[in-house]
Amino acid sequence: MDTTIELGLQGNAVTKIQMDHQNLETDVSYELLEEVSDAHEKMKVCADLDAFWLLNLSFNSSSTVLGAFGVSYKTELINQNNGSLFGKTIHLENFQRVDKCTQTVNLDEIEVKLNLDRIELKQYLLILDENESRLIEIASLPYGVDQKDVIYSSSNCDVAIVSSNGKVRALQSGNALILVSLSDGSYAAQCSVFVR
Repeated sequence: MDTTIELGLQGNAVTKIQMDHQNLETDVSYELLEEVSDAHEKMKVCADLDAFWLLNLSFNSSSTVLGAFGVSYKTELINQNNGSLFGKTIHLENFQRVDKCTQTVNLDEIEVKLNLDRIELKQYLLILDENESRLIEIASLPYGVDQKDVIYSSSNCDVAIVSSNGKVRALQSGNALILVSLSDGSYAAQCSVFVR
């Protein structure tokens, strides 16, 4: 018979981004999003943090005679249900501790509206690796405006460049803003690009 004790601390973090009333869950670390959120005033970054103690006991591993015959036992004495380090989930919004993140909009509950007075993008944030490319998609344009009237420009061509049809290519790590506007400058929208 042998006994194994597993003791430790485990943490979980879920990061969400809210821009223009759209929630996006992301696997990008909370720290990396700080730089991205600085570039876009309408962005909210929320992280829900949980940490808990673990204590697991195992008897009769497979290397013992009893374990080889299937007579083994494992029990979790302390886990995420009873070993919370903080006593509750900790919420951070835009890098400040808050009682509850204000991001309550669910994408499935958003009513789709046609906005005839501005350029709307399908995404306002692109997180890319070096040499990765992605197209900026337009959700809607002002009434009477055609896609051919739209022009794209990058605020930092060392980090990311954009083609005339809105395809962004990441060159090196850093931040850039892609301006999507009409040739006469009457309407504009911005997409933040973060290159890892």
